[in-house]
Amino acid sequence: MTDILSKVLALRDDLQANLLEREAAIEAAILALVTREHALFLGPSGSAKSLLVRAVCDRIEGAAYFERLVTKFSTPEELFGPLSLSALVDDVMAELRFHLRKLEASSQRRVMRTYGARYDYLKGEPADADEAPATTAG
Repeated sequence: MTDILSKVLALRDDLQANLLEREAAIEAAILALVTREHALFLGPSGSAKSLLVRAVCDRIEGAAYFERLVTKFSTPEELFGPLSLSALVDDVMAELRFHLRKLEASSQRRVMRTYGARYDYLKGEPADADEAPATTAG
């Protein structure tokens, strides 16, 4: 058994010994840890959601988390901040450009035009035959 696996199993056993009847939530918390994903625990008041997260973080050196009381009146802005559509578009376009870098230049331009991104040709770069006259960037 590897060192990491033994630590995970020890964490699980410790949590299960201290938090009775919370096996599924403990497994979910550990799964979030090993997959480096987020975990969201929903449930009625007093069902040990916050206690579980605090217990996990107390047992991991350097771990950090945040908790927020969410009610039926809570809004996404309270948790995530104000929504900025322009920032979202910028993030999506940056991600698109990042993933396109492995394609041929003409394929990159075609995909970018499909999603409404402007492509500025470099000085001396030939324009694609299937598009309107090119603009040049100097």
